[in-house]
Formats: sequence, C-alpha cells, structure tokens
Amino acid sequence: MEKILNRILDEHVRYKGNLISLLQRIQETYGYVPEESVFWFSERLDIPASRFFGVITFYPKFRTKPVGKNTLTVCCGAACHIKGGDKILETVREVLSLPEGEDTTADMMFTIQQATCIGACSIAPVAIMNNQVHGGIDPVKVTKMIKGYEREEFIGYL
Repeated sequence: MEKILNRILDEHVRYKGNLISLLQRIQETYGYVPEESVFWFSERLDIPASRFFGVITFYPKFRTKPVGKNTLTVCCGAACHIKGGDKILETVREVLSLPEGEDTTADMMFTIQQATCIGACSIAPVAIMNNQVHGGIDPVKVTKMIKGYEREEFIGYL
C-alpha cells in the first residue's frame, strides 16, 4: 500500500491537486477510500484527517468501505416512489439478506444504493445494475435480475 500511496502523493504534488482530486484518485485505485490512506495523507500533507472525512461524508460518491462486484442502484425519486421504488429497494434488501445499515453483501457480490432521482422518470420505476438502466422494474424482475447475476448468467434486458 505504501508504494501505491507514494505514487498517488507524487502525482498529487506534481499536478498541484486539491483534496477532492486526491480522494478521487485514491478511490479510483482502491474502489473506495481506505481509512488508513486518509491518515497516511493527512500526516504527509499536514491536513487534518477531519477535513478529508468532511469531504468524504459530504459527497455521496465517495465510499469508505469496499464495494461489491455488482452495484445495484434503485431510484426512489418522486416518480419511482409513486410506482413502487421503495418496495423494490425493500425486496432487494430481502433477497440479498442485507442487515439494516449495510449496503454490501458479506460475499462482496453486491452493493446496493438508493438514488433520489436518476432522471429516467418516463420509465419509472428504475434500477441500474452495473451502469445498465432497467425501466419498468418491479419486485419480481429485480429478484430475477439479482439471481441471474448471482449465477453470472444475466445478459441483456429484463
């Protein structure tokens, strides 16, 4: 880890990056921002770790825990909510046996996210699996989609 962090630090200093660009680079490298990397950079750049964590917690795209192999985002914005987005999210949590407060399965196969709006209201309710948008989703379809990804057989649209 030390070698990788030194490379990121050199790049950061050379290009005179800011805190956000540094955190983005760390997340690109690891898939999330490991806590130990925050303290490592905090010490070397003489920036309080609290500033790093302030940025990380302010911007929802930053993660402090590893993500699963597959990412499923369920929209719960107004149009999706009216058409059952919350029920879809509840179904996903049940199918994946995710305890309250957890967003990634223990086997690291899935990470779920809740979006306030993804801008696809005309095809609501919407779920995004690994950057592929699925409209008109319902609890049965989302269950089939998850089961297909578990077997690594899912191809194409529902």
